Amino acid sequence: VTGSSVTAQPNYGYLANNSSQITVTLPVSPSKGDIVSVTGVGEGGWKIVPSGSQVIWTTTIGGVGAVWNAGADSRNWQALATASSGQNAAAVVYNGQVYTTTNYGGTWGGPYGAVKNWTGLASSADGSKLVATVTGDRIYRSTDSGKNWAVAGDSASAAWWVVASSADGTRLAAGINPGYIYTSADSGSHWTRRDSSGSRTWWGLASSSDGTVLAGAENGGKIWVSTDGGATWTGTGSSGPWSCVAMNADGTRLLAGAYGGGLYTSVDLGQSWIAREGTRKWRGVVVSSDGRRMAAAAEAGKIYVSGDYGDTWLARYEVRDWCPLACSATGYVLYAAAAPGQIYASRPLTSNSGYVAGGQETAIELQYIGNNVFRPLFHEGVFEIR
Repeated sequence: VTGSSVTAQPNYGYLANNSSQITVTLPVSPSKGDIVSVTGVGEGGWKIVPSGSQVIWTTTIGGVGAVWNAGADSRNWQALATASSGQNAAAVVYNGQVYTTTNYGGTWGGPYGAVKNWTGLASSADGSKLVATVTGDRIYRSTDSGKNWAVAGDSASAAWWVVASSADGTRLAAGINPGYIYTSADSGSHWTRRDSSGSRTWWGLASSSDGTVLAGAENGGKIWVSTDGGATWTGTGSSGPWSCVAMNADGTRLLAGAYGGGLYTSVDLGQSWIAREGTRKWRGVVVSSDGRRMAAAAEAGKIYVSGDYGDTWLARYEVRDWCPLACSATGYVLYAAAAPGQIYASRPLTSNSGYVAGGQETAIELQYIGNNVFRPLFHEGVFEIR
């Protein structure tokens, strides 16, 4: 191809040979299994754009968090939570209300609930049950994906700050800043006081999928771990300005961040910790169900991702005052919010108005797998993804 553009035909390969970039539009009506390949010969390289509602799977060519799209208006976002699929998510605003999405952050509905100082948010795996904390008020819950909210059982008025949920939404934990941790085994109808200190400053809280393993980040203290649903707690690691903690589905792999400190991982329920990414003002961390994919957000910094259990980290997106994070069970779908700012969502797909581009001596082969999705079979070089 030597012109400026071409509409690709199924099962054809194209050599982009121009000093200017050549736009290759994917086939309009492909059949499952059809392949299109593009190689950059000329200095201008190439750009592949979807046709109609098509998208391109980008995880293998760009990695987790390669593409981010802004949604929701700028607000003082305080917490995020998502269903295991990542398609449904919710967000709360400090001195504001609750907002939800059902299309991977493309659009946000609401506001729901009353104007309150919402601080923490957690979701069941299916996204139907949400639980949220309000500082100076009580714990609230929703059973219709965030549209309607009611006080969670016998929770008392306190400086509630963080909350975590099991996958089925039955076992809950919530922390006061400063104060005790409380747990519930009946979806928030009744709460039991845990943690004998009562003076710890809880900035982060995480739960395993069955709710038996819990981890709390004490700012100015340690990472506290419970393996019996919150009945007993053990302080782990060194004392520091811990601000966030997350764990995988069975609770064996932990990720913790310090505000003005580093990122640390543990593979033994917090008995030992390994220093990872450097000193930043970490405000949010998430871990996929299998523990392989991780992400962390820094205030006045970037979003960082890892696809190898935290061994190596890659900086993603732009500098913002990032606060909360949320991720799907696979870790491929990420949500991040700036405070104040917008909510940004990352999926392993381009939008139907996005593209994948490569320069001279780059190559890619895409296969149509159905449902308007093309997936890379082969790629060589560095790509621009939008």
